[in-house]
Amino acid sequence: MSYQAVDDINRIDLTRHGLIEASAGTGKTYTIENLVVRLLREREEVEMENILVVTFTEKAASELKARIRKKIEEDLEEGGDEKEGGPAKLRQALDSFDRAPIHTIHGFCQTVLRDFAFENRVLFQTEVISDRPLFEALLKEQMRKDWPLIYGDHLEELLYISGFHDNPGSFMDTVVRLAQTLHPEAGDLLIPDPWGSGPEGLAREIAGICMEIKALIGPGGEFSKGYAQLRFNKRSKTTVLANLVDPLEEFFSGFKEEGLHIPSLLDLMTSVENTRSAGRKGLDCLIPARWNKGGQNLEACPADLTALKQRLEALN
Repeated sequence: MSYQAVDDINRIDLTRHGLIEASAGTGKTYTIENLVVRLLREREEVEMENILVVTFTEKAASELKARIRKKIEEDLEEGGDEKEGGPAKLRQALDSFDRAPIHTIHGFCQTVLRDFAFENRVLFQTEVISDRPLFEALLKEQMRKDWPLIYGDHLEELLYISGFHDNPGSFMDTVVRLAQTLHPEAGDLLIPDPWGSGPEGLAREIAGICMEIKALIGPGGEFSKGYAQLRFNKRSKTTVLANLVDPLEEFFSGFKEEGLHIPSLLDLMTSVENTRSAGRKGLDCLIPARWNKGGQNLEACPADLTALKQRLEALN
């Protein structure tokens, strides 16, 4: 199959298939409205009701209808009477414009099902409805019946991680929109736990990382005391100590593997990520970017800051 590029609407061959490829706002609708008028003027056998135009949204379909009608009216006003095939076809198109098949994709499908209900073995009276209420009802049923059985004691923590406690409506909206975009027949899958470890396995992995962080921080406040000796900007150091080092030390120095409480850990990590210092944010603030006179003295801090930062990042 060969293709011929055309950059002039009037040079497009109306007897061949065509592909209009362009970015938003570059003239696709303009091209379509002009092609419709050309078809009416130049193709004797083509009537307005023979030209199918489909688009994605109701707004886009309404805009297409308005612009195509306006283009026909403008063509007549600007001399359509003198153009070949002009006046009769264009006036007839305006008279029958209410029957012009300009639809959304779903609207066109509904029209086909209604007009050919017998052939499609469906009811003559059909209605296009949103599947969102159905998805919401099924989701709520799963949340009541299935989730407690699947996630057990970890359900509350998992809902907390997902943000359900902050905004249940937003959580429901996200899950429903995901369900609406899935196409199982195309192989799409929604996998909450891609590693297959389940809630218990995930909790063990998180607890293991927390124990590694606890070992790096060490006991007895040594981490914060040593960090305070590092030679970098005093104001920045005060901010990092108060908002990052001290909270991390307080949480992890007393951490016990069997006492993992994910909501508390999530609150801590959210607070850490909100830390701002010297134009940096989150865990990037942990390792100074600039040092005072005398250079870096990382040996004053008992914790390996690079290793600590890496393990903390594994929790995000």
